[in-house]
Amino acid sequence: MKRNLVLLLIPFLAISCNSDDNDSGPSTTPTAKNTIALNDLQDGQINRYLRYMANCADPEGSFTYTGDTLVVEMRQTVEGLVFFEEFTEGSTELSELVPSETRVISKDGYILIPERQFSQLFFFYGNDTIHLTKPEDLNLNQGTCFLEYENGEAFIGEEIGFLPIFDYHDIRYQNNRIVSCVPPLMSLDAYLIYDESQLKMSHTLRDTGASFSIEGYTLLR
Repeated sequence: MKRNLVLLLIPFLAISCNSDDNDSGPSTTPTAKNTIALNDLQDGQINRYLRYMANCADPEGSFTYTGDTLVVEMRQTVEGLVFFEEFTEGSTELSELVPSETRVISKDGYILIPERQFSQLFFFYGNDTIHLTKPEDLNLNQGTCFLEYENGEAFIGEEIGFLPIFDYHDIRYQNNRIVSCVPPLMSLDAYLIYDESQLKMSHTLRDTGASFSIEGYTLLR
């Protein structure tokens, strides 16, 4: 099992897993017309994500939104489209964090994110490819803290999982894909929860000894 969250990674991420290609928070929200569509990325699209924290010893009772809002905007640069990530000025803890740019390449049925180490959403994902239309490999269950295989073991690896319902505190998503490819050098459990068009959540867990701490981002809708 992979644990102990590392916020900034060294560039070994790209080779840690097999690559498929070598080449209730704030009230304002983006309109449906300009949200980030993974299957149709365009300059100017914007998503906002709320940062949350909790503890596995008491997932519901310890859950809290930190007051940080991550704004992710698609920007066209000389190198192509990038996810431009920055925290809003009113964010409680991370407003002073330096913005980051993460290049993304659109393909037919998937996207490529060659370098992810400075992204708040994708930093742990050891594969450069996120499949949008490829059939899921297996069904998953939602455990108390971890997403699980049907035999009850924590979901890890490069398979594409399907989760009918993710229901946590006031967060609820239905019929989504789950991926969890975390390099061995990062000892943590982490998941991307998404469908063909939207990244819904980036969810991480790390071992604190007595329990597991939870941190992540959920899409503000």
